[in-house]
Parts: sequence; C-alpha cells; structure tokens
Amino acid sequence: MDNYNVMEATSPSAPLNKCPQCGYDLRGLPADHRCPECGLAYDHQTEIFRPRKPRIIFVGLLGFLGGMGGMINMLIRSLQPGSRSGIFSVLMFMVWLGLGVYLFLRLNRIYQRGQFVMIGPDGMHYRLQSPECSYLSWSQIGSIKPQRYDKLCRVIKTQSGGELIIAGVFSTPRDVERFVELVNRRLMERREGERCG
Repeated sequence: MDNYNVMEATSPSAPLNKCPQCGYDLRGLPADHRCPECGLAYDHQTEIFRPRKPRIIFVGLLGFLGGMGGMINMLIRSLQPGSRSGIFSVLMFMVWLGLGVYLFLRLNRIYQRGQFVMIGPDGMHYRLQSPECSYLSWSQIGSIKPQRYDKLCRVIKTQSGGELIIAGVFSTPRDVERFVELVNRRLMERREGERCG
C-alpha cells in the first residue's frame, strides 16, 4: 500500500482507488462494486481506517543514517595501519547495521503489509497483526464500544461470544469515535432492513 491516511472516506464522486485487501486498481469501476481480483465488496459508504506513519519514524531514520555515517567513518579509521580498534569497530558497525535491518523489516512488516479496517456493505474486513485479511459479517457483530485506552476499540462477536481487539489503525481518539459511529450506523441500517423485510 502506498499512502496511509488515517481514514479514507469514499463516496460516489470519490470511489476507492485501490483494493485494501489485494491492492488491485479500482479506478474507473462503479462506487458500488466488487474487486475483480479478490471479490471484496464495497459501496459508496465504505470507509477505511489505516495507520498513520508516526513522525518519530522519520526522525529515527534520520538519526540512524547520521549514526551510520559516523560508524562508516570509525570503520575506515580503524582499518588504517597502526589502529588497534579494528575488530571492535567492525563489530560495532555490524551491530548498527543489524539494528537498522531489523528496524527496516519491522516497519516494513507493520506499514507496507497494509494494516487496515474497512467498513463495507457486507461487514468489516481487516488486517491487523497477521498478514492475512479477516472478515466479520454484520450478523456476527453484536455490539461495539471503545475501551478506556484512547486508541483501542473492542468488537464483540455474537456467534462465538469472543472479542476482537482492534488496535494499531487508529491514531486519535476521534478516529475511534468515528469508527464506532460508522459501525453502529451500519448495524442499525441492517436491523431496520430486517424489520422492514
């Protein structure tokens, strides 16, 4: 996924550009449709919540690159004739490089894999900690409420009685409030449709 906005609101005039589940280009397709690649249903009311890259990541990246320059300088000096710190400098460089690779892979796993929660016509699709997408139909969601913690939301599934903690995709308490409001609206519309039908 390329751009991580906190929330992508879609409407008939601004349909989804990419399928959040498989990345298929949806431009030019109707606002109420299914992804031709994976079959994900979406409509003009579909909304997607995605994590925002925190600024600390960019600050950390600048710090890492600055430190890397210093490590390379130290390594070059230690490899000159007469230097006694050669092995120590090589070890320090390897540790710093290993830390950088670990952080890159970690951030890549978290952000490039594409964490999201989508409120769609058939239910809630999400990808949180696992690389696979999961799904809850509207009939499986009994109630939803925000937790005391600002950026957490709990969805209670009625069929199994289990609970799903949604975290990592909301950046502010307002995002959680908006998410709860949208889910409750969809649940209410579904229940009214069942009563009328």
